[in-house]
Amino acid sequence: MIPYYNKPLRESIHEDNISYITQRHLSVLDALDHATFARAWPLSYCSSIKVGNHDFYGTPNRNVAFQLAKYGWAEGRKLLSKARAQMPKSSARVHIMEWDVGGDYPDPVRAAAGAPDCMVTKGNSVENPNQVIRVVVSASTPCSTPPSEYINRGAAILSAIEAAELCGYPIQVEVEETSYTLNQGFSCSIVLKEAGHPCDLDSLAFFLIHPSSLRRVFFALLETEKELINMHIGYGRPTCRPKSLHKPGDIYLKNFETGEFTSPEAAHKLVQEAFKRAGCFVEFTDTISTEGRSHRY
Repeated sequence: MIPYYNKPLRESIHEDNISYITQRHLSVLDALDHATFARAWPLSYCSSIKVGNHDFYGTPNRNVAFQLAKYGWAEGRKLLSKARAQMPKSSARVHIMEWDVGGDYPDPVRAAAGAPDCMVTKGNSVENPNQVIRVVVSASTPCSTPPSEYINRGAAILSAIEAAELCGYPIQVEVEETSYTLNQGFSCSIVLKEAGHPCDLDSLAFFLIHPSSLRRVFFALLETEKELINMHIGYGRPTCRPKSLHKPGDIYLKNFETGEFTSPEAAHKLVQEAFKRAGCFVEFTDTISTEGRSHRY
């Protein structure tokens, strides 16, 4: 008997001559349950259940990968923590509006009330961001990408999230994977962190830097879509998620190629650019450390 679980939010989208089936899972547990109980492809077609080839999958079998996804990857947290120590520290600068008897422009409300300090000093005003910012991270990259690039990218993302939250931005984190074959595509996302909730670093470590996130979990979710069985050969070509899935203000870290995140400096720059494009500005007060750059699984 199949246990009850929350089914994904599912829809069909046609964009750029490709018909996508999309899934959005509101938790990791819901995603794993769906992958486990809703498989629609024959076992012989399912790459997610294959054993061996540890260099490709990162785990000996799917059960091990699902356990890491469910309970978190402590070793990965340690790798990310070490890499994050190299990243610049954020500055939670609070902008202050100052009133005085002299200044750059009047505050009409205070002036009408007869307050002598009704002039405002030109500069920054208090910022209290309240719009939830969704950080969407693609898990897709070629199998040639070394672990060090996963780790550089993951550490830069976590550092930027931490900086944004220190500045008052409510951050939601999702991981996604989008691929297509000919005119068929699949776009799937999993919510890892709700706005206002603390980061579960063990879980984020698995989904941000472990190859089994893509090749066990997201492959298994694709295997639940009977209409997309033709994608079993190669599981499609990685691409950006459909534009219609983006909300205003989303920070999207798209699929990346081998060689993009070869150093902490490159990772920091690319991630900060993505945050700035979405209008999320954070400051960093120091430079990247050059110590301890050797990462291994």
